[in-house]
Amino acid sequence: MFDKEISNSPAHCSTKKSPKIPFQVNMSYPKLKGFKIGHLNIATLPKHIDELKLFMKELSFDILCKNETRLDNTINDNIIKIPGYDIVRRDNNIEIIPDNLESICIEIHKLKSKPILIVTWYRPPNTNTSILNDFETLLLKL
Repeated sequence: MFDKEISNSPAHCSTKKSPKIPFQVNMSYPKLKGFKIGHLNIATLPKHIDELKLFMKELSFDILCKNETRLDNTINDNIIKIPGYDIVRRDNNIEIIPDNLESICIEIHKLKSKPILIVTWYRPPNTNTSILNDFETLLLKL
C-alpha cells in the first residue's frame, strides 16, 4: 500500500536527489501504482515544513497523514502548505471523536471507486490502555 516505508527514527538518510532529512526512508521498494498513503509522526510541523516539502516532492503520496504536528489556531495554513496538496487539519474536536483521542477521519470519493475512509490516530506514550476502548468506540461509530 505504501510507496515508501517511513518511520519517526531520528536517523537521517540521503536519497539520490534530496538533502538529508530528519526521516528514515527505505528507498528499496519499487515504484507502485495506485493510491499511495503515508503516515509520519513529525513532532512540530512548522519547524520541519521545508524538509517535508522536499520529502513530498520526492515521494509523491496521494495522502500523507501527520501526527504530533503541534498545530493550533495561531498557525495559518499558508505556513504549512505543501504545493499540490490540500490541508485537512484538526485543531479542535470533531463531534464523533472523543476529546482524549488525537485523531482525524476523512472520507475520500474518487470517480469509479468506492469511498475510502482514512483514519489517523496518535496515542501518546505512556497512555493508559483504556484509551483503546475509546478508539474502538470511534471505529464502531465510523
